[in-house]
Amino acid sequence: MMTQFATMTHASFDVSNIEVEKDGIAYTVDTIRELKNKYKDTKLFFITGTDAVLDLPNWKDPEEILNLCTFIAVNRPGYVTDTLDDKLDKLMKNYNGEILSIKAPQLKISSTDIRNRIEEGRPTKYLLPETVEQYILKKGLYKKNEL
Repeated sequence: MMTQFATMTHASFDVSNIEVEKDGIAYTVDTIRELKNKYKDTKLFFITGTDAVLDLPNWKDPEEILNLCTFIAVNRPGYVTDTLDDKLDKLMKNYNGEILSIKAPQLKISSTDIRNRIEEGRPTKYLLPETVEQYILKKGLYKKNEL
């Protein structure tokens, strides 16, 4: 739900509920297979942090994932990137896939910090899209349970 609110003003994004509706474990490879079947002639991109991309060898069927879509690795704050290009090149060679590296402005934002701020009644302005912030406040999410 929050992903829909976060992307509602961006016409280029489409939120899928495939994993939400799935019974049991939702593996990335299964989700991407389903998306590829649904959008046969569309090039799929998987945007995630460099830490997750470097963990691909531990995912289910990483070679198939990289054959079905292009990964976009976004740098994360505090993550050492000195040897990142070499590591990404090695992954691409090992799994015969395409990984693009994006150097984005680094913001020190963590979901844990945001939840703690909400629980403590501290502001979250500029840390979340306004639509997501409104949804969280309206639903009373992450508020401290007072007994």
